[in-house]
Amino acid sequence: MDTKSKMKVIHDHFDDEAKQFDANIVKFIPCYDEMLDTAVAAVPFARGRTMRVADLGTGTGELALKFMNAYPKAVMTCVDMSENMLTMASRKLGKYRKTTYVCSDFYHFSFTGKYDAVISSFALHHLVTDADKQSFCRKIYAALKPGGVFVNADVVLGATKHLQAYAMGQWVSFLKKTLPPKGVAQLLRNFKREDSPAPVAEHFTFLKAAGFSKADILWRKYMGAVIVAVK
Repeated sequence: MDTKSKMKVIHDHFDDEAKQFDANIVKFIPCYDEMLDTAVAAVPFARGRTMRVADLGTGTGELALKFMNAYPKAVMTCVDMSENMLTMASRKLGKYRKTTYVCSDFYHFSFTGKYDAVISSFALHHLVTDADKQSFCRKIYAALKPGGVFVNADVVLGATKHLQAYAMGQWVSFLKKTLPPKGVAQLLRNFKREDSPAPVAEHFTFLKAAGFSKADILWRKYMGAVIVAVK
């Protein structure tokens, strides 16, 4: 499947799932709330600070909401390829008037101005190739102010076949507790068809090549990780 076709499959999937997404995601991702809370905690700025933030792959706005609750003076830009997801996010973030919504996939999105922080959750693994991921890291780096931070809570692969098999096994065991057998099978089919995650070490390679001076992994459990990079 070429990139354009894959992006359409992903768009249609999330557009259709938007209303059920919040109920489903906690059944799909172990420690989902803990991951997002860690992503917000990774931002090193004072809570009362006024700053510009972009949330890439906003979905229904759960990470953006957690961030805005912690940083209520922030000016937030929410980016997602699904209009239905952004509609859900706008309802969730309604009290935060300085929030704007941009409907775009990552291949066509362009930042406007400079940002103090760029955050993302369960989105960048949809970039298809390593070259795509590297290019997007450079775009993020260029959009950040000096000292700005990029926080990515996302799906990652194990560094070896053994580690990946173990992580996948643990994920499947979790899914079997939260979903019926048909639901597990469908989710695994979607994962194979739509997702293109990379090992943690490759994330650090992408970030370093983009120009980030420091990067670390703040949290990890099986196939989920929170990776932080500073310009």
